[in-house]
Amino acid sequence: MSPKLGRFEAVEDEVKVFRLVRRIKDHFPPDIPKPLPRAFALTPADYQEGEARQHPPMLSIWDTNRTSIEQAIAIRARLSNSPPDTTQQALGWNVGTLVGFGLDVVSDPLDPALAGAGAEGHCGIQGLCERTKSKQEVKVLRSKMADTCLPV
Repeated sequence: MSPKLGRFEAVEDEVKVFRLVRRIKDHFPPDIPKPLPRAFALTPADYQEGEARQHPPMLSIWDTNRTSIEQAIAIRARLSNSPPDTTQQALGWNVGTLVGFGLDVVSDPLDPALAGAGAEGHCGIQGLCERTKSKQEVKVLRSKMADTCLPV
């Protein structure tokens, strides 16, 4: 495992990361094998969290070397005080692919006392904010992410 990263440090290009995406028809229509680009849209909560932390909003992802899929699902359930969501699909990329699109991938470790095992593997994708880029630019980026992601 690579050395521990501090908050908002760049993640190395060769690291594999994944995002948990709910397998609902708005993200995964039954007739196509890949998710729709909207599966990678920032939510109002992402914007609020960015503002609260005085940092650009980020799309939540996980470093496969530091967090397993099961740990990420458990963390999301624990932090939202809800049962684990088993409708989620883990989709991944090499960080270098995302950086090649003009996105930044940074570490964003969670508090292990609150999140539990795997908290140190939380990361974020920056560069999908419609407040700093045009809607068309963001749409193209999300399309590239959808086209290149692979099941983990």
